[in-house]
Amino acid sequence: MGEFKKYRLTKEQVIKISKESGGLLASRVSNFVGLFDLLRKDLAIKASEVVQIIDAYPEFVLQNRKDLIRKKIALIRKGNKNLSDTFIRNLLKRHPDLFLKSWASFEAKVNYLSKNLGRQLQNEKTFPLLLHFNYN
Repeated sequence: MGEFKKYRLTKEQVIKISKESGGLLASRVSNFVGLFDLLRKDLAIKASEVVQIIDAYPEFVLQNRKDLIRKKIALIRKGNKNLSDTFIRNLLKRHPDLFLKSWASFEAKVNYLSKNLGRQLQNEKTFPLLLHFNYN
């Protein structure tokens, strides 16, 4: 409960996160610390903005298991090496639901776009947003 207080989450937010993110046991301290550290230190997103993302998408807390967000960002950057930190930060702030997709889904979509469709992802202007859609 200390992490909830540290990031100034209200009781209603704590209850919502607990209900909608797989329960209180799924909302482990390491998930919170890792999520806030990654988004604040690496991407320069303010803690209040992270709280807004978590409030809108409580299951976002679980996305930091096994460093999934960092892996997803690396996969996006692998597809297009020209993306800046600012672009990644704005992508995460505007489309946090994009990062709620599973790792397997992310990887399958990138492989489908690049190998099956033969698209060069570094030249594809809508590349990260294409990950929103299903390909079947």
